[in-house]
Amino acid sequence: MIYSFECAFRSLGRTDAGGIMQFYNLKTRSHVDVPESDVKKTKMIRKTKSGEQVRYAFTAEYQGAKLFKFVNEKMFQDTNVTEI
Repeated sequence: MIYSFECAFRSLGRTDAGGIMQFYNLKTRSHVDVPESDVKKTKMIRKTKSGEQVRYAFTAEYQGAKLFKFVNEKMFQDTNVTEI
């Protein structure tokens, strides 16, 4: 099954290629559109018994609430936002 470019962006939480990313706000239980200029990416590394676990996430702050969106490594590397 082949998906269009627009459909791929929607499934990853990006509403358009113009720089808006969609997060889910747990406090209000609703989806929130955040400009990509306000989004930062972070890599979380945790040591486990069998090695290291790496998780990739985008973070943003919207109306006083911290928002997190966990993504895969490819999406993390392909997005051009500042890394913290």
